[in-house]
Amino acid sequence: MTEVQELAGFVARANLRNLSSEAVVAISKPELAGPIEAVCARTPALRHLILVGGQGESSWDQLMERASPELVSEPTRASELAFIIYTSGTTGDPKGVQQAHRWLIGAGDSVNRVMARLTPDDICYQPQDWSFIYPLGSSFLFPLFVCASIVIHEGRFDAEAAFATIEKRGVTVFCAVPTIYRMMFAVQGAESRFRLNSIRIAISAGEALPADTFRGWQERFGVTILDGLGQTESHMFVANQIGMKIKAGSMGKPLPGYEAAVLDDDGNRQKPGETGHLVIRNDHPGLTLGYRNDAERWAEVNRAGWYYTKDMAYVDGDGYYWYVSRSDDLIKSRAYLISPKEVESALLEHPAVLEAAVVGIPDPAITARVKAFVTLKPGLQSSPALADEIREYVRRVIAPYKVPQAVEFLAEMPRTANGKILRRELRTRG
Repeated sequence: MTEVQELAGFVARANLRNLSSEAVVAISKPELAGPIEAVCARTPALRHLILVGGQGESSWDQLMERASPELVSEPTRASELAFIIYTSGTTGDPKGVQQAHRWLIGAGDSVNRVMARLTPDDICYQPQDWSFIYPLGSSFLFPLFVCASIVIHEGRFDAEAAFATIEKRGVTVFCAVPTIYRMMFAVQGAESRFRLNSIRIAISAGEALPADTFRGWQERFGVTILDGLGQTESHMFVANQIGMKIKAGSMGKPLPGYEAAVLDDDGNRQKPGETGHLVIRNDHPGLTLGYRNDAERWAEVNRAGWYYTKDMAYVDGDGYYWYVSRSDDLIKSRAYLISPKEVESALLEHPAVLEAAVVGIPDPAITARVKAFVTLKPGLQSSPALADEIREYVRRVIAPYKVPQAVEFLAEMPRTANGKILRRELRTRG
């Protein structure tokens, strides 16, 4: 499937976004004009389509030629709406997250000053679209705010091209999701073919970074990846930080200004090591104003002074946070609660596995069966024997009741537009 076909499918499903955002203008590539026009009947607010690279009065170039050379800024308040960005929809319909003007400083300061320590001398690169909050902040708006340089990525991700870009541009701050780090790590001989010595900091977010990936990048490339957790509703709020001891597999500690906690079902703080609901104080200036035209869903996660992230986590005795799963992804099997991340981490330690996703498949006898979906490293072939070998490997690493009853090989994982694995789609495969 080409990039344009993927985007066309995304646009065809996106009329819900326009209805809630009440967007009046769409700016896009000429290749997507057809899909956008096809959904216009279901998006009555949308009245203008501007094409970048197109021709005529509705083209971006024509509009820019008529624009004033003088910048006229709009007076705004910190708490006023600045932009709406949509969640990936991994567990349900995408939510329109409303961010205020204060977000740039409220969320950006802790990343710029503490986690990444950005300066005007930095060159920041993230080989992903700015369609979700992580790259929009870390690799676009936050660097520009401190006058750092950015490398603009276009097209589908290619691991070799990413290495070449880092070397050519002298990238100092590299950001990516764990899947990208694993795909780059799978490139044979990359450490001898590409110079990565310009990188002073690498950041990972979007999903939990496997411990073996963290260690592998350190050993092969001499690069320490700082893993963290953020959401569309805020950006990164808990992370490993420069100068802090790093525990491989941990999310680190809350960034300055954020108060985080792990609570039980009744809102009480959990003891160290006990899994619960990961929350942050709801008065932080980097937190969203709420969901666009969806007050009910916002009220579900914004209560008693806390914003509930819908992530499950625990805190160890040293104050480090450890990711367990999305609350909707926990698997109950034979009365046990099983963390998909723990099983995935064990799968990823097998030398043949590039990616792994674990879901619960409904089963009337045991509530749910544990099933693993796996993509293999380049050059390897799937087989029943390899599936059995992987299951036996996992059995030696974790408790037997957590071992997947089945392993299914995929050419590639189903993903959202921002690269997250669509576990709800995997569940339908049974």
